[in-house]
This record gives sequence, structure tokens and C-alpha cells, in this order.
Amino acid sequence: MSGLGGARLGRAFATVSGLTGLSRVLGFVRDQLLGALIGPGLVLDAWRAAFYLPNLFRRIFADGAMSQAFVPMAKARLAADGEEAAKAYASAAFTLLLLVLSPLIALMILAMPWIVQAITAFAPGSEVFDLTVLFGRIMLPYLLLMSLMALVGGALDALSRFGPKALAPSLLNIVRVLVLILIGLWDL
Repeated sequence: MSGLGGARLGRAFATVSGLTGLSRVLGFVRDQLLGALIGPGLVLDAWRAAFYLPNLFRRIFADGAMSQAFVPMAKARLAADGEEAAKAYASAAFTLLLLVLSPLIALMILAMPWIVQAITAFAPGSEVFDLTVLFGRIMLPYLLLMSLMALVGGALDALSRFGPKALAPSLLNIVRVLVLILIGLWDL
């Protein structure tokens, strides 16, 4: 590896590692605030179960698909046809993902009681079950947004621009922390 390539790799590694570490610290702060504001019990159990759903499907649809299929294809398009062709490919993939996931998410919102029943041990009709269904319906659009962000991040990866994708989870955690602080202040 040439000195220049090693330096670029080192910078990319340091950027992604540093921003991932920042995200983990902010995630810890977020979880502590969430626990302090909500406390243990049915509401926190329902929130965690409901939040599990979009994250599970995000890992399947977005993260897995982006790393296994989209990024190599976008890099190949970039190498063969140039940046404009790679951008057009990314735009078409973005549109396709939006068109496929939107109706799927709408169906999942309608089917949320059955989904919650399938993935949790909560008794249908119980307070925690009903809260999980409600929270799941509210949180499921997060899947669409995070899937689209994963595709944009994959496009940036293909262009060797790693910082923005690595920064996104920290920005999301900052927003979550600020919202929790505002909720805590509003509740006083």
C-alpha cells in the first residue's frame, strides 16, 4: 500500500471510529435520560419492543442490502461509467426503495397487532400490548427514513466519503437527547 493510500485509510478509519465512539456515548446518555424520564415499567417495555421492530427490519432491508448489493454495484458503475452514471444509479435505487418500502410499511402499520403478537410475549389486550402496538405504528416510518439514509450512506461509501454516514447516528442521538431534555423540562 502506498503512503498516500495508507494515509487516506488511516484518516477514514479515524473518522469512522471517532464518530462511532461519539454515537455510542450519546446513545448511553440517551438511554440514561430515557430510563430517568420514563422509569422501569410497562411504558419503557412497550417502547423498547416497538423500537425493536423498525431496527430489525432496517438491518434486513437497509444495512444488509446496502453493504451486500448496492455499494459494490454503485462502485462498479462509478468505475465503468463515471460519477454521473453512479449518481443516476443511486437515484433510481432511492426511488425504487421508496416505492417498495412505502406500501410495505403501510401494511405493517395495519398489521401491527399481529406483528407485536408474533415477536413479543405480551398478552393481546393488555396495556403493554396496546402501547407496543401504538408505539410500533408511530415508529415504523423510521424504517423508511433509515433505509433511505442507508442508501444515501452507501452512495457516499461508493464515493469514498465516509464521514457523513458515520456522523448520522450521532446527529440522531443528539436530537433524541434534546427531545428527552425538552420532555423532562416540560414535565416539570
